[in-house]
Amino acid sequence: MPTVAAMQPKPTILCGDGQILNNDAELATLKSCELMCVFLTPQWMKNTPWPDFAWKIVKAWPGVVEQVEKARAATVFRLGAGSALKCESVSLVSQL
Repeated sequence: MPTVAAMQPKPTILCGDGQILNNDAELATLKSCELMCVFLTPQWMKNTPWPDFAWKIVKAWPGVVEQVEKARAATVFRLGAGSALKCESVSLVSQL
């Protein structure tokens, strides 16, 4: 993560492992890197066949970009896999 955080402009991380937020070492790394992170809900990883995953992530992407661009500081988002495919802000990274 530190290598990715050094890139300019800073990229946004898309991750299927929301358990990072429950692991002290990984959470500390996330905080120190100050990256935007979009975590896929567990539904994406457990119940979504790859063909459905592909079209859903493409369909959801404009909403993800919109939310990330609105954020003024490093923020954690959650992207649901339900019918709405909604990207929601969870917390500022600094407040985790």
